[in-house]
Amino acid sequence: METKKKKILWLELAGFVFALFAGTIMHFGLELAGFARALAWLFPVNESPWEHLKLSFYPVVLWGLIMYVILQRSAHLRPSAPGGVRNVWFARLLGAYVAIMTTVVSWSLQHWLMGISILAVDIAMMYAGLLASALLCWRLLIGAPLRRPQLVGRCTAAGLALLLLCFCLFSYRVPGSRLWMDRACQSFGIIERHILFNRHLTTQCPDPATVPSLPGFCGFVPLVLVGGMLVVCLTAGNNKKP
Repeated sequence: METKKKKILWLELAGFVFALFAGTIMHFGLELAGFARALAWLFPVNESPWEHLKLSFYPVVLWGLIMYVILQRSAHLRPSAPGGVRNVWFARLLGAYVAIMTTVVSWSLQHWLMGISILAVDIAMMYAGLLASALLCWRLLIGAPLRRPQLVGRCTAAGLALLLLCFCLFSYRVPGSRLWMDRACQSFGIIERHILFNRHLTTQCPDPATVPSLPGFCGFVPLVLVGGMLVVCLTAGNNKKP
């Protein structure tokens, strides 16, 4: 394997390890911050599946920023240099989307087949999604640059912005779907349940039968939109010139 490919592979594997540690710390981030509502957009506000998607999205994107700085300091890997690394931000969007969808699809299938999701399976699929994300990013970074860079750039910016907007918005205005329902107490929104110090606050729990199952409209629409953007970029970007 060429030196360039090896270096990028090791960087992406380091990103995978970084995502595991960062995600673990972020899981307790809101509690460590005193349940500050101003930080609800960044950290999980409860034990719902949607809130745990933040543990995949933010570390993957943050590692993209770190990698970009590292690549810019290397003359032969700099994205703007001849033969340098390509598709940097598109790779982050696609990687983050794969990590998110691995969790969403696994959770949805479990609920569809069994009516519940198994915590151990959810955690394993999250790790699998992060590993798949790292390997996919590696393949894109060492591959040929996608054509139609303006289209790819606009779709990448729009996709990242849409996902970030959804994580911010739905942290404060929570849709009524099981994708957003805390698995432990069957409640929604910011729940001041102290996991680190074993202090549990009483919460108001709705009847689970009244809560719509699976992701629902607010869950499917943004994920489908971002998926559509990625398909457009891959289709248009890989078309051969006539």
